[in-house]
Amino acid sequence: MKNVFQFVCGLSDEGAMKILQCLKSLRISDPNLDLSKTVPDVETESDVPLCDVTNRHVSFSNLVHDSFREVQSKAELLSHFLDCTGGVILVTRDRPLSELMPNVNVLIKLARNCVFSFIDESRISLSRKKCVEDSVLYKSLEFLNCLKTPPRVTESSDVLTVEDFVTKLSLESPNYSSLDSILCFRNGQFQFHITKLSLRCDYHASVFMESTTISIPSNAAHLCSEQSCLKFLSSLSCHGLSSQTMKGLGAVITNCKHLSRIEVERGDDSMCDLLEQVRNPSKCSLAIESSSILPDNGVHLTSVGAEQLASLLPRFNNVIALNLDLRDCSPAALDTLVASMTHKTLERLTLSGMTPSVTKVLGQSLPEMSSLQELVLTGCVGGILQAEEMEALFGRFNKTMPLNELTFSGFNVRGCLAPLIESLPFFPNLRKLHLEKLNIDEHDQCSLLKSFGSLTKLEMHTHRGTCRDSFHYYTSKDYKTLQLGVISLTPAVAAMLGRLLPEMSSLQELELTDFYGSILQFEEMEALFGGFNKTVLLYELIFAGFSVKSRLAPLFRSLRFFPNLLRLELYDLNMDEHDLRGLLESFHFIPNLQKLDLSDNPLDHTVRSIVPHVINLKHLRRILLHGTTHSQDDVNYVRDTVQQALPELEITTYVVSVPIP
Repeated sequence: MKNVFQFVCGLSDEGAMKILQCLKSLRISDPNLDLSKTVPDVETESDVPLCDVTNRHVSFSNLVHDSFREVQSKAELLSHFLDCTGGVILVTRDRPLSELMPNVNVLIKLARNCVFSFIDESRISLSRKKCVEDSVLYKSLEFLNCLKTPPRVTESSDVLTVEDFVTKLSLESPNYSSLDSILCFRNGQFQFHITKLSLRCDYHASVFMESTTISIPSNAAHLCSEQSCLKFLSSLSCHGLSSQTMKGLGAVITNCKHLSRIEVERGDDSMCDLLEQVRNPSKCSLAIESSSILPDNGVHLTSVGAEQLASLLPRFNNVIALNLDLRDCSPAALDTLVASMTHKTLERLTLSGMTPSVTKVLGQSLPEMSSLQELVLTGCVGGILQAEEMEALFGRFNKTMPLNELTFSGFNVRGCLAPLIESLPFFPNLRKLHLEKLNIDEHDQCSLLKSFGSLTKLEMHTHRGTCRDSFHYYTSKDYKTLQLGVISLTPAVAAMLGRLLPEMSSLQELELTDFYGSILQFEEMEALFGGFNKTVLLYELIFAGFSVKSRLAPLFRSLRFFPNLLRLELYDLNMDEHDLRGLLESFHFIPNLQKLDLSDNPLDHTVRSIVPHVINLKHLRRILLHGTTHSQDDVNYVRDTVQQALPELEITTYVVSVPIP
């Protein structure tokens, strides 16, 4: 109805009245459209805000604004516009105030209380790269003649104008900080308040801690400077601020009695100095996070900070996230802190630097964290978990949990992973499982693979070195991927995979790669590919990087069980002409092949022999033969001959010459 509403509003004032009355009744009938519930009630100073601005709020506000934009007598009908939005005007870059009223005098003459709300796209970007005069907040304050409004940071601090305040926040730092704010028009006076504040640099934070006197112009009679601009602060986010700044902010928020959300990203013990000053912690949610850029960098605590945080956490009834680096904490402090983590509201828990001794304490709390969605546990270097410690940590789950991400790393748990594997059925929503640097043995690898038998994609990569065994599992709506990292494809690992692969009936992609040219014997190839005895769904097969000269026959025999194969990549395998012959003889098993990659195999002139076989593949779309192992004449011959028979075929056949020093 948007276009209809705009059209009727533009026809006549009578038509506009009908539309505005309709929109008013719509807001009253549906409380979820009422923007007044998203701003503080400056009259009663009740707990604020009742809810955040939602997409429905924004859509409805845009509908009201766009309809009123077409009204001819805006000054006469402005009061009816305010009835539609509950007296709250959502200001954005695409919908400036100048479209609602010719000037601020209309509002002053109306003598009606209202609130201007600046959020989302209208947030001021506190960056010197953005001109402050171009921000939605600055332009709106200028239009309302409020740039000289004198806000206070605290009720006892000196005053400065909004213009200077916003300008200070927009200079001196490339970091992005942001704020949500409201401008209240009440009893003929304007009051500027910050409702949400996100600080990412010390300079921006210092603006709230310094005391600066700015002279108030004589024509500011309708401006109010009695209240703190942080009086209605409901959300504070601190990202990577220094210890000194965190302590200073603690003094600033002492009187913020409406603070209902606090978030700390990175930092150190000084975070506790900030949390100690939260006036009503039982009504304030707490999230201690890491940055998205540095997800492993949580708040770094010493033993003193850990014990201080342990005394603070029970004061907060609603703890949402904890991301803590505990490497420098004593065992006693660590036990005390972990014992205080009993919140059923906890959704994300990340603990780095755990010791084996703390597993028992944490294991008692984990099953009771009924809201937990992400769990990341990282041990100290060289930490060994025995079977009883693994049982204490993961063996107490007896009901399903909402967990969707689990990361466990940094311990030596060789032969002791069973309690974790047995806990997996209690996490039916698990979308991501990361196991790293655990020294997992073949038996546990086999058990893990069996736990995820309905895989869509399996990748196995070999890594030279120690403690590089890893197990990464991801799932989306239609895809389940497992990435298995092993030190080497040993006979035991090959035998384990060979037993399980034929049973993975949902497997569509299989990738086995080695980056070091590891040698596989015929027995290992037979163990890996010789167990197939029935058709599987496989669409893509990548086998690369191993040295398997004259030992590829088991793989070629298995192709008869992959009739749906569309993509076959056999690169950097040290393949010889005997191997090539076996591959070409197997082409009739995979008639729908679309991509063939034989790159970096020393086939020399024998590469010419693929031509008659390739041109009989009706669906082949791409061949890759590039590398340093074919002569340019042979490559050109294949390209020219095949493209004469299949002109639509894409062939990548370039040769890279690498000079040898």
